Amino acid sequence: MKSLLSILLLTAVPDMAVTTLQAEKGMDEGVVRVLNETMLAQLAATGRFGQILSGSDIQAMLDHEQAKTMLGCEEDSCLAQLGGALGVPFLLVPSVGKVGSRIVLNLKIVGVDEAKVMARHHAFFTSQDQLLDGLSPGIEALIQGFDASSKPKRVETSTPRSESTTPTAIPPKGTPPKRPPWIGLSMVAAGIALLVAGPSDQDLLDARADYDQAMTPASLSTASYQLDNLATDAYLYRSSGGILLSAGLGLSLWRWWGPR
Repeated sequence: MKSLLSILLLTAVPDMAVTTLQAEKGMDEGVVRVLNETMLAQLAATGRFGQILSGSDIQAMLDHEQAKTMLGCEEDSCLAQLGGALGVPFLLVPSVGKVGSRIVLNLKIVGVDEAKVMARHHAFFTSQDQLLDGLSPGIEALIQGFDASSKPKRVETSTPRSESTTPTAIPPKGTPPKRPPWIGLSMVAAGIALLVAGPSDQDLLDARADYDQAMTPASLSTASYQLDNLATDAYLYRSSGGILLSAGLGLSLWRWWGPR
């Protein structure tokens, strides 16, 4: 019975593929790498989609010619062909770049069967820190737009009016039950995922030990480069994870105990 329920839950939500977020000119590759991981974690935490294919999964599933042709396309019809080749109904295409001193984040979901954009979101930021903070609200707004566009439209039907003049009693409205704060819990899960995925203290200690034991200029340069990269990644993962975790806890508490 439990296995049947698990199968039903897995098949109740559609799969999605997410193309890799590329670092445009002026963007730090470490920040873009963290954005990719954060975006995948937040999408998975929403529970709105089943299997989520990352950019590396896409490249592994396509042959060289397909990857060369399809991963470089930008038209909606071409992106829909990419989703069809992967066997998923939806494709998320993220991009980030600089326009002057401002950072632009663009997110869109392409429906494979319809070959059109189902939802779109873009936002402007003045710093990379703001960009990391603004990714979660961006994903939330994108999913809300997607849910609104994928709902079937209601068809209003006319019904004959009753000749009776007796007014219909309207039942009193009760207090709606509180719903679990899914968005806040999703942010908490994404924050924990980032904290776990980043370099550990042991990794930093090992890199520091390699740096201290380096004897030649070449080995010293290599150890210094690796230590700097690990320290940068640890800062980005931990700061982003801490921000998401704190914001998610605050939002969850406010949604649960705050005013209706």
